Order: sequence, then C-alpha cells, then structure tokens
Amino acid sequence: MVLFRFGDRARLEALRDTGLLYMNSSTFFSTLERSAIIDPVRTDRFEGSDWILHPNRYLIDFEGPGALDVHGNPQNIKFTIPPDDVAEHTSISLTSSYCNIYCTYAMTEPEPVDDRNLAFGDSFIIVLNTAEFLRRFTAEAKKLGMQYRYDFVNYYDLDQYSGATGPFRKPSRLAYQKEFRLVVQPGVPVRKLVIGNLEDITSEILPLAEINKRFDSSPDAARKAGLSWC
Repeated sequence: MVLFRFGDRARLEALRDTGLLYMNSSTFFSTLERSAIIDPVRTDRFEGSDWILHPNRYLIDFEGPGALDVHGNPQNIKFTIPPDDVAEHTSISLTSSYCNIYCTYAMTEPEPVDDRNLAFGDSFIIVLNTAEFLRRFTAEAKKLGMQYRYDFVNYYDLDQYSGATGPFRKPSRLAYQKEFRLVVQPGVPVRKLVIGNLEDITSEILPLAEINKRFDSSPDAARKAGLSWC
C-alpha cells in the first residue's frame, strides 16, 4: 500500500516539514453541503453519522413528550412514519462518536489516479514508508492520551444500504477517492496534530495535475523504489 496526500502546497509543506496533520471534525464535511462553499470532493452529508436508515426499508417510530395538558404536565405522544412518506435517508448521530479525521489516498495496486481527485488542490506528496508514518502518528496520539484508529474506508450503495456508518464508511459515489483514514478522539472542531519532520519518509511536493505522469505505478517501479503492493 502506498499513501498519497492531496492538497494545497502550503499545507503539504507543513506536513513534510513538521508533520502537521490538519484534522477536520467528523461533522465538518456534512456541514459543507449547507454552506456557500462548493466542494464536491469533500462534501458528504452523511459524514459524522453513526447509522442511516433507507427510506424504503424501515418504519420510523417516535415516542416522546408533547404539549402540556391543563395541569401543566407533558402529554406523551407516539407516531409512526411509514416508508412511503419518507423522501430520503434518515441519519442518526451520537455525540460520543464525534472525532477528528485525516484523509489520505491509498493505492493498493498499480493503477492511474482518477482525475476527479485533482479537485483536492494543486499538489501531492507520497508517503514512502507507510508503517513508519503510522508509527509516528500512533506514538503522538498515545503521548497525548487520545484514542486513535486507522483503516480503509468502505463504500456502500446509498440506494440499497441501511446500517452502521461512522468514519470508515462512505457512499459509493466517493469510491474513486480510495480513502485511508486516521481518526482520533476526543473530537474538537479542528485538531492540529504534529508528529515531527517527515522528510525522510515522504517524496518531494509535486503538481497534482501531473500525478499520473510523475508517478510510475508499475510493479517494477514500485520494487525499485522499495515500495510494495499489499
């Protein structure tokens, strides 16, 4: 596996020079849809959710306090919404799962990078030693007493899926991003985690528009560079 980070050159320079991992919150990407920022590669209205219910598969039951009666006591109300009355997926989010996320592109086999990823910024950097990069990340997270996890993102068919989501599941329309994520808790609006200089385990910063010209993803080139496809 080879990890890439796409973005603006200044942010990648900070990553290489100091190991700055700029980690947005799990709800940042869902709120983009309600903002004036047009960012199709980052916007995901289900980001930060823990569960989604497909509108054609579940009844939605609600029970809780309603209006006050003549004595000032809340009246208990209960109602059910049938699937035919639900226009879109229902998402459920728990504050206990609020976290910060660092996104990378993971190449697990020789293949060109999808051009849609060019919208992430003007530059890219390659992590030449994934194991060491993850070791430095986990060491800093442990030192700061944070919970951490890293893994591939799994992609689901939004037209069919009902079930758990969380930070490692995303709609299949974003599958071209081939994400590998680093996640820490407790979550804050923005976390700047610094893991130290990475010049020894990263490439130079290169133009993202030229990624498929600059990076030879063939098995022979990977072996010569000391990289492995696994």
